[in-house]
Amino acid sequence: MMARTDDRRRGSRRLHLPDWPYGAVGRRRLLEELLLAPPPEDGWTKAALEGRADTKPGGIDGVLAGALEWELVIRSADGSWRPPDVAPRIATPLTELLTLTRLAADRPIAPLPKRPYRRKA
Repeated sequence: MMARTDDRRRGSRRLHLPDWPYGAVGRRRLLEELLLAPPPEDGWTKAALEGRADTKPGGIDGVLAGALEWELVIRSADGSWRPPDVAPRIATPLTELLTLTRLAADRPIAPLPKRPYRRKA
């Protein structure tokens, strides 16, 4: 049980327009870090990647596992995460998509309009 003063976010966060193509805020932020930011000289720690994705500890496990499967990142013998020597083919279109979605307004996605309800007489 978490204390009431615990300010970590629970559940999924509301998608903003730039997040939509990725399905999640954390996935977009992790991809931005892996593909657009210069990597640290000694690689990323998992904690640093979680901080960049703005998730709690363990919050990027599934996303990071997918990035590993797509070979967008590799795990070094020292436990750090690093970019691969040769970027996979998927890296180029993802980088282009990230660049385009960074141009979108950072605003929540408006809900679909609802049809007014009318009770039958």
